[in-house]
Amino acid sequence: MEVIFFNLFVNATFSLLVGLGLVLACTHYMRVNCGPWKLFLLSLPFVKVIYDFSKGVPRSSILLNNIDPYAVPPGVQTFSLGVGVNNFIPQLKALFTIHDYDGTQYGVSVGDYVVYWLARNVSPQFPLYIVYAILAVGLVLLVRRAYLGMQFELQRIGDRKESVLLETKQLFLRNVDIYISKSFSGTPFTGGVLNPYICIPRDAYESLSPAELQAVIAHELGHVQQFDLLITMAICALGDIFWFVPGYRWLCRKLERMREIIADQRAVHAGATPEVLASALIKLREIAMLGEGGMIFYAPFLREQSLLKIRIESLLGLPDEQPPRWMWKNLWSRLLITFWLVGAVLSSNLGGNHQTYNPYAHGSVHIFSQDS
Repeated sequence: MEVIFFNLFVNATFSLLVGLGLVLACTHYMRVNCGPWKLFLLSLPFVKVIYDFSKGVPRSSILLNNIDPYAVPPGVQTFSLGVGVNNFIPQLKALFTIHDYDGTQYGVSVGDYVVYWLARNVSPQFPLYIVYAILAVGLVLLVRRAYLGMQFELQRIGDRKESVLLETKQLFLRNVDIYISKSFSGTPFTGGVLNPYICIPRDAYESLSPAELQAVIAHELGHVQQFDLLITMAICALGDIFWFVPGYRWLCRKLERMREIIADQRAVHAGATPEVLASALIKLREIAMLGEGGMIFYAPFLREQSLLKIRIESLLGLPDEQPPRWMWKNLWSRLLITFWLVGAVLSSNLGGNHQTYNPYAHGSVHIFSQDS
C-alpha cells in the first residue's frame, strides 16, 4: 500500500506539470484575458492531479508485478513520445514500457523508477518513510489550518455580538449580513458559505466615502456570488495534502489574485465606478500599512502591494494587453477549444501510470479499494 501511495505522490508532480503546461500554452496563444473563463482553465491542473491520483495504479504496472526496471535485460524497455488525436481529443504522451518476450507489456512510470532506485541505493523501506513523512506534514498543515480557522471564527463570533449591522443584501437564496466590526482592523473581508457575511472594520468604514464603501461592498459580494471562500478552502486543503508538488503554491496564489481581479470586475458590472474602487483600494492599503496586519482567514480583500498595482491598473484600463484571437472571441469555437483542452489535460501523460496490453492483468489498483 505504501509504495502505491509513493508512486501516486511522485506522479502527481508530473500530472500538475503537464496540465499546467497545456493550459498556459493555450491561454498564452489564445491571449485569454483575466476573467472567469481563464480562472476555470487555470483550475484544470488541480483537476488533473485529483483525476490521475484517483485512477490509482494499473495492474499492468511493473510495481504490482514486482519487476525491477534496473534488472531487466537490455532491449526490452522502450520510451515513446508523441502528440496525436484520440477520439477527437488531442493528447501529449511520454510513456515508458517494458516488453516481455511473449508480447506482454508492462507500464512503467517515473514513480516506479524512483521506488526501485531508492530500494537499490538507499533502503527498500525508504519510500515508506517518505510516504509517512509526506502524510505527517500534510496532516500537520491541515490541522494547523483548521485550528487557525476555528480560532479566527471564534474571534469573529465574539466580535459579531458587539458589531453594528449596516444592511442585509439578498443573493438568490442567501442573505448577506454586512456589519461594522469594533474589534477587527484593516481591510474588509467576507466569510460564510450558507450564511455569508461581510465584515467592515470600523477604521475602514470611517476612512471610506459612501461611494467607496459601496464599491468595496460590491467587490465582496462578487466573492460571495462565486463561492470564492469554498473554492479557496478546497484548493488550500488540497495544497496541504500535495504540499510537496512544485508549482502548486504558485498556482494557488495566481488563482487567488485572479479571483480578486474578477471580483473587481463584478463590482464594476454591478455599478461601481472603477476610479472610486481604485481610490478605495489605495485607502485600504494605507490602513493596512498603519495597522498591525493581523491574520485574515477568509477571502482577503488584498494581500500584496504588487497585487494592488495590478488591480488598480486593471480598473483604470492601463495594461496594454493584446486582444484575444478571433477563435477565442467566437463563442462556439471557444467552447470547442475548451472541450479539447479539458480532454487534453485529463488524457495527456508525462511519464505517469498508464495501462498497457497485458492479458493477465486487468483494471487498476485504487488506494481505497479492498483488494489493494
